[in-house]
Amino acid sequence: MSAGSGPVVAGLLERARLDCTSGRMVVAGVPDVPLGWVVKRLRERRDLTQGRLAAAAGVGALTVARVERCAAPVSSLSVVAGLADALGVSRVEFAALALRDWELGRGGWEHVK
Repeated sequence: MSAGSGPVVAGLLERARLDCTSGRMVVAGVPDVPLGWVVKRLRERRDLTQGRLAAAAGVGALTVARVERCAAPVSSLSVVAGLADALGVSRVEFAALALRDWELGRGGWEHVK
């Protein structure tokens, strides 16, 4: 976590609310889609190949491909941080998406037994 992340985390928590229907936390401004879907759209928007994104994020190209296909969960904060940094987005919001995937059993988590 970077030195200036305290206000970011506080802001994220302020936007969180409990959804009484599902019992899950919902964070305003964080899309309810799998992290892999977001990674792929941002990569394509930035005209990057999976290989170039992987190199910039410090992960393997196979990791990027599996994340984008939701074939494997993003269970490592270093992967979340690397992808977020390489795509120029908030680490906290990517981490929130990864946690939501885990909570909902999607984004590759459905394959984990």
